[in-house]
Amino acid sequence: MLRSLRCCLNGKVVGALITAGLLLWLFAPEFGTAALPLLLTLICPLSMGLMMWQMRRPGPDAVPEAGSAAVTISGDEGAEVAALREELAMERARRQLAERNDQPRD
Repeated sequence: MLRSLRCCLNGKVVGALITAGLLLWLFAPEFGTAALPLLLTLICPLSMGLMMWQMRRPGPDAVPEAGSAAVTISGDEGAEVAALREELAMERARRQLAERNDQPRD
């Protein structure tokens, strides 16, 4: 039970709400006790919102998408990519010829 709660609840959110509750209780005791149920209710939605926000940001190990301009290729890698693209184009041409039952001229 505690393990599943630890996965669901974010420690930063819990700490911030505990701090907010203590500050309310110290500076406005009448509002602190009234706000306690609200603070307990906010733990789950705020934790989920923080987790979703953290998941949408790419991390340092994130792989850029295929169409992304963030990919940089050095000279050796660029030559290899060009050779692979040429090989792929030749294979596509061979398949198109095979589909039409044409024989390539040597």
